[in-house]
Amino acid sequence: MKNLFSNFLFLILIIIWSYTAIVTKVALLYIDPFELSLLRTLIGAMFLFVIVLSLKKLTMPKNIWLIIILGFLQNSLLMIFYNVALVQGGAGKVVLLIYSMPFWTILFSVMFLKEKLSILQKISFVLALIGLIFILQLWTSNSNLLSYVAALLGGLSWAAANIVAVFIWRSKEKIDGITLSFWQMLFGFLGVFFFSFFVKISKPIEVNLTLVLALFFIGVLATGFAWFLWLYLLKNISPSVLGLTSLLVPIFSILEAWYHLGEVPGKYEIIGIFLILAALVLIYLNSLIKIRRTRV
Repeated sequence: MKNLFSNFLFLILIIIWSYTAIVTKVALLYIDPFELSLLRTLIGAMFLFVIVLSLKKLTMPKNIWLIIILGFLQNSLLMIFYNVALVQGGAGKVVLLIYSMPFWTILFSVMFLKEKLSILQKISFVLALIGLIFILQLWTSNSNLLSYVAALLGGLSWAAANIVAVFIWRSKEKIDGITLSFWQMLFGFLGVFFFSFFVKISKPIEVNLTLVLALFFIGVLATGFAWFLWLYLLKNISPSVLGLTSLLVPIFSILEAWYHLGEVPGKYEIIGIFLILAALVLIYLNSLIKIRRTRV
C-alpha cells in the first residue's frame, strides 16, 4: 500500500515538473531568467512557511549545516546553472541535460551510500544514457558550449543534493518532511539572493495575469510542493531508482511540447524515448524480482 501511494505521488510529481518547462518558457517572455529564479525560490519558501506554521512544525533542525548544503545544492546552484544555461541554450535540451542527474545520482550512490547495482540496473543505466544522447543530439548542436556545461553542472548539483538528503534521513535526528523542505528552500533562496548582487538583470519585469499565474505554478506547485514530494520519495525509494525513473519528466516534457507548442520530436528523439522507456521497464522488473525474493 505504501509503495502504491509513493508511486501515485511520483506520478503527480512527474506531471508537475514536466509542465514546468512549458510554463517557464511562457514566463520568460515577461521576466529575466535570474529574477524568475529568485521569485521561484522565494514563493516556494513562503508557501512552505505558511504550511509549517499552520501545522505547528516550525522547529530549528539540529543538522543545520547539512540542510544548508542541501538548500544550496538543490535550489541555489541548480537554479543558477539552469538560468545560465537558458541564456543561450535551447530550453528543451537544457532540461534534458539537467536530467543527467540520475546518472550522477547512481554514481554517487555507489560511491557514498555503498549501493550495489544489479545486472538489470546496470543495463538500464546504459540504455538510459544512450537514450539521452539520442534525444540531445549533441553532434548536431551549434549552441554555445557554456550553456550545456552549465546544464550538466545543474544535474551534478541536483544529484549531490539527493545524496545529502539521504544522509539527513538516515541521521539520528527525526525531522518532518515538510519542515526539512521549508528550511532547505529558505537557505536555497538566501543563496540565490546572495548571487543576485553579482548578476546584471537583462530586462524589466512585465507584470500581467499570465506571469502571475505562471509564478504561482512555478513557485507553489513546481517548487514548494514538488520539492516536498521529492524529499518524501527519497525517504521511501532508493535514490538510484528514483533518479532513473525521473527521466520520465523530460519524456513527458517532449510529448507535452508536441501537443501544446507543436514541437514535433525528430527520429533521434523518438529512438531515445524508446530506449529510456526500455530502461524503465528493466528497473520495474528489477523491483519485482527484489519483492519476490523478500517474500521467499
